[in-house]
Amino acid sequence: TPSDERRLVLYTSLLLPWANGQATLLGKKKPTSLVRYAVSESLKQRVKDAENVMLLHEAADRFAKLLNNRQRDSLPASSSSSPGAGSTMGVGSDSGSPTSSSAPSSPLAEAAASLSAASTMSRRAEAGLALRLAGPLWRAGVLVAIVNDITDSLPSPPPNAEDANESDDEDPLEAGLPTISDMAQLSSEMRASALFAALVKWMDEEGLLGSTVSIHKAVVGNPGMAAWEMVPVFDGNMVRDWVLPSLPKGPAMRDVMEAQILWQMDHRDVYAAVAELQLQQRAAALEGRSVRSAEQRAPANQVEELCCSYLRSRFPEFAQPANGTGPAGDAGAEAGARPKGKARKVTKEKVP
Repeated sequence: TPSDERRLVLYTSLLLPWANGQATLLGKKKPTSLVRYAVSESLKQRVKDAENVMLLHEAADRFAKLLNNRQRDSLPASSSSSPGAGSTMGVGSDSGSPTSSSAPSSPLAEAAASLSAASTMSRRAEAGLALRLAGPLWRAGVLVAIVNDITDSLPSPPPNAEDANESDDEDPLEAGLPTISDMAQLSSEMRASALFAALVKWMDEEGLLGSTVSIHKAVVGNPGMAAWEMVPVFDGNMVRDWVLPSLPKGPAMRDVMEAQILWQMDHRDVYAAVAELQLQQRAAALEGRSVRSAEQRAPANQVEELCCSYLRSRFPEFAQPANGTGPAGDAGAEAGARPKGKARKVTKEKVP
């Protein structure tokens, strides 16, 4: 609720100086977070509140870093066009010309192709990951980032600040006039609010906020999807069944799922296409139907085709199916040699 969110903003802003602090309590061996202890033990709030305060500290830090990165090269209006687009996902030539394909090139395919050669995370992907971390509390994260920016930019008080305050109190004519410190605080608040407002506007234009800010998107029938609501194109079963059949269980699966999210967040056209597909899948699920049959083991649309090509080019060591050796291969060979149907039970005749 708005009141709970406001309370979290106040707690998070209050505990900003101890955001990364840790201490070892008496009788404990492992250090504990000062923020967690202050919220749950001193303020007697829920453990969930303590976790949300720590989450907002990290989200605010990511928003601040994202703003600093975007200040270096100014605020881009859109990322719908990206250099280097020209080859299909996973297959390309050194000259950057399109590869031979029966299907014509499309903006989505060009956008996906430009991402295959990316070596660093884009600002758009950083913004998407920050929003996925904060989730529905992203507004609170931005507000905490504004508070942190204001407090960091304020000038330090002079050594004789108390004497200055006493002298101001003695002159009633100047009691209502703003001081230099007040003007500096006002300008810091205006600057921080304007910068982060521009950041939110850019994220909304990129479609990362869905219709949470621009309500008219839902009214006109194009609500989009917020970054924290988007899921990977392929789930773990589909990845191991036919996208990357040699992928082992464990950390490698986590890397593949994270690579999918980065691929989806990294470009506006790809993100919009994935959002449209997943909204269609949600609508189909509500109607009790599925856009993909259980037996289908191939991409069902252009988004899945591009994502599959990207994953196979990103993880080529897992793209080839198992060679049939080892326990899995032996089991598969045995299963393949087993006749279909239920085996007939053989019984011995009793001799009278």
